[in-house]
Amino acid sequence: MALPASLALIAATALPPQIDVYTMGQGEHLFERFGHAAICVTRASQSRCYNYGTTDFGSPPEELGYAFLRGTAEFWVSVWDRDRMLQQYKKHDRSVWRQHLNVTHEVARAVAARLEHDAKPENRAYVYHHFRDNCSTRVRDVLDAADAGALRRSSTAPIAQSYRGLARQRLAGQSQLVALADVVVGRGADAPLSVWEGMFLPDLLRSQLKAHYGAEPEVVYTRRGAGFGQRPAQPLGYHLGVGAVFTLAVGLASWRRWTRAASVLTGLTLASVAMVLWGVALLSQVPELRINEAVLVFWPTDVLLLHPRSDWRARYLALRLFALLLLFALLAVGVLRQPLLGVLIAVAAPIMVLWRAHASVPPATARDTRG
Repeated sequence: MALPASLALIAATALPPQIDVYTMGQGEHLFERFGHAAICVTRASQSRCYNYGTTDFGSPPEELGYAFLRGTAEFWVSVWDRDRMLQQYKKHDRSVWRQHLNVTHEVARAVAARLEHDAKPENRAYVYHHFRDNCSTRVRDVLDAADAGALRRSSTAPIAQSYRGLARQRLAGQSQLVALADVVVGRGADAPLSVWEGMFLPDLLRSQLKAHYGAEPEVVYTRRGAGFGQRPAQPLGYHLGVGAVFTLAVGLASWRRWTRAASVLTGLTLASVAMVLWGVALLSQVPELRINEAVLVFWPTDVLLLHPRSDWRARYLALRLFALLLLFALLAVGVLRQPLLGVLIAVAAPIMVLWRAHASVPPATARDTRG
């Protein structure tokens, strides 16, 4: 005899839920290159999957970009039916793994209760941080809280990587973007990480769930399209290439005795980059953007290279060269943490060429139309 619907519901909720973590591989879009994670609760035949990676990606790029810059980007947890969720990731040709967590009944119920709490309208939103608070770290934290911190205690071992190093691996083939990130993203991305911190990436979360819970990943779907490169992007060549082109332009202008034009080109270019970097550092609430060693390389005061007196520009260029040499030394001894060698060379080379051109100008021509 079939149970009445109300009794069936009571019976289903009395059973301990099944907890499964799903991790998704890389996708074609930039925001998909780091993977994704979701956690599902199954009771009887009903499955609810909680996705902490939901935001309005359809909003204007400038609005979403500014929110990320300020550190105020709002994400929230959405609840999906499991089959619908899997259908979406298969549609976008992203590999999917499932891990069933063999936890105690008490832990399973605590996980389910925490997820339901987070899914309520008044609790569902949070301020996103790419490294410290995202779809993967939220799943990690739910599991850890339900198990009295056991997951975190088992994840304290260091890994020979930083946030920047791990990001470079996921951005293989995107050297221009990585080169830009080396300038815009500050030293906070270069600290060594523990396994716990590394679980901001879904694939590292998957590895640690296997180690901690013995949850063997089960392949649900395998990507059919071309794979993504695994060799970390190396932006040094890109920095040096940009620096070489810039230095060549300054050198040709100086060789033609157009030192004033070369000074204007150098001053406007470097000062413009400096204004962007200093503006980001002042506006952002994100630590990795606020504390940026690149602001020591790019100075807004480079607009002084537009000064009409060649001898004044020569003194300023000498000061800039001395400062850059000091930064080279600080980078060599490890005081500076960011990978700024290519950036330093790209800035120092044109300034050196321009300084030599000014140093060769006779004092009598220190203020003329060309120098």
